[in-house]
Amino acid sequence: MGTRKGKRRRFEQAFKQEAVKLSQQAGRTVVEVAEGLGINANILRRWQHELATEGSQAFRGQGSARSRRTRRGGCGASCARSRRSEIF
Repeated sequence: MGTRKGKRRRFEQAFKQEAVKLSQQAGRTVVEVAEGLGINANILRRWQHELATEGSQAFRGQGSARSRRTRRGGCGASCARSRRSEIF
């Protein structure tokens, strides 16, 4: 399962893949699977989305920089500041 460093739990790639596989089985909801694994259903839904969109590239590394850029669709806070300064 996950290991704690500070306040956040970190989950291994194999755990995430197995959790997604369990959630895709007929007759089980995401909420049921998540509760059974001791995680929040929203985390499991994010893992499902990441696996569906990134395939074999999903769940690599610690997830910080690449994931934030991908979710925002750009280079992050520095680009947002640039865009704001262009507007004003």
